[in-house]
This record gives sequence, structure tokens and C-alpha cells, in this order.
Amino acid sequence: MPTSDRDSLATLIAASMDGPGYEEASADYVIEHGWRPPAPVISDPDTPDTYPIRTAATDRDGEVWVSTYAGWATVLDGIGYQLGVIVAEHGPLTIVHTPACPHDSRSGTDDSRWRCDQCGADCGPNTYHATTEEGRRG
Repeated sequence: MPTSDRDSLATLIAASMDGPGYEEASADYVIEHGWRPPAPVISDPDTPDTYPIRTAATDRDGEVWVSTYAGWATVLDGIGYQLGVIVAEHGPLTIVHTPACPHDSRSGTDDSRWRCDQCGADCGPNTYHATTEEGRRG
């Protein structure tokens, strides 16, 4: 049974080939050239909300939802909703971004990036600091 996305891809490649041995090299090649697994889709309102803070998802209408400490919210509606309510009313949800780390403790850096204060992961561009006088001063 496949245990990772890479193993799943290798299994699919092996199933389409005549003999064993090529699936490992083929999986490595395809991943190296940009293959990504399908985005997770949440269609069951009873799905446990185990997604880290700052996870982003789109609903059936293309609205973007982001997980926060207070629940899930849209850009225009800062109210925190429970994941099951969103799935029931707006689902299915497609997870389009999961943060590099589950922590919500980050600082801007001199290279205009957010870095996690706990694990050091690169959390993406720090556009606020890069575009303000305060951010440019550090």
C-alpha cells in the first residue's frame, strides 16, 4: 500500500508499464519536473479540522477561506466559522495551501520573508514589511 504521494505516483506508473524497475526512476523524474498530487478536497461536514493556522481553501464558488485561531474566515468576512459549517453551506472545499509549519509565530526578515520563530521555516513573502518604512528599517 502506498505510504506517500511519491509511492502513489510510482504505483500508478508501475501499473502502466510492462515490467518492474522503472517506476522509481520515473516517479523521481516526474516529481522533479513539477508533478504535484491532487489538492485535498473536503466534502464531508464531519471532517475533523486538523489543518494548521493559515491553511487556505477555496469553496465551490471560488471564495477563499483561511483558517485562523477563531475558525475559518474569508477576506471580506472576518468572522470565524467552523469547518463543518463551511463545508455544509459552501462545500466542497479544496485545500490550496498548507503552511510550511503549523506555528503562528513568525517574524519578518531583512530579505523580506516571514520566518517561523519556532522552527525557522520560510513562511513566504513579507509584503507588509517590504512596503513600509518601518519594514525597510527593520
